[in-house]
Amino acid sequence: MGNSKSKNRKSASPEREEEAEQLTQQQIEAVQETWKTVKQDLRGFGVKFFVRIFDIAPGAQQIFKKFNEVPKEQLADNPEVQKHAMNVMEAIGSAVDSLDDLEALTPVLLDLGAKHVQWDVQEKHFDIVGQSLLETLAEGLADAFSPDVKQAWTTVFNSVAHAMKLGMRNEREQ
Repeated sequence: MGNSKSKNRKSASPEREEEAEQLTQQQIEAVQETWKTVKQDLRGFGVKFFVRIFDIAPGAQQIFKKFNEVPKEQLADNPEVQKHAMNVMEAIGSAVDSLDDLEALTPVLLDLGAKHVQWDVQEKHFDIVGQSLLETLAEGLADAFSPDVKQAWTTVFNSVAHAMKLGMRNEREQ
């Protein structure tokens, strides 16, 4: 991207404090524009996203008490998976809609991270979630998932994950 404030990185580090501040207006617009396509089939994207998480890391399904014993081949049709997928996709949508106001979004993400401690979510799980999200977007957006769009989504995910991890750490320290 031509913006001098943006660093052209293949892999953004979620550990950097300034990560959210490096999100450019061009990246925000790319994410918000591609999200319009995702919203047309929110449930489909969400279910594919979760099934992909469990393909990448089969043990991750054990975290989800409402569907941890559902056979893999039945996950996509399971009402609890569909419900949770919709909740997560709606939360992602709220974050996407709030990218223009990161100051207001950050406390929400910190709180969301803190809530994930009760479900025994670990920081290492974010790598799996990020991989699944990017792969699901790549599949669903097809040609619209250009290298610039991928970088924009990577930066957004890393920023969200960073804030949530910080919220998890704060919760565990209390």
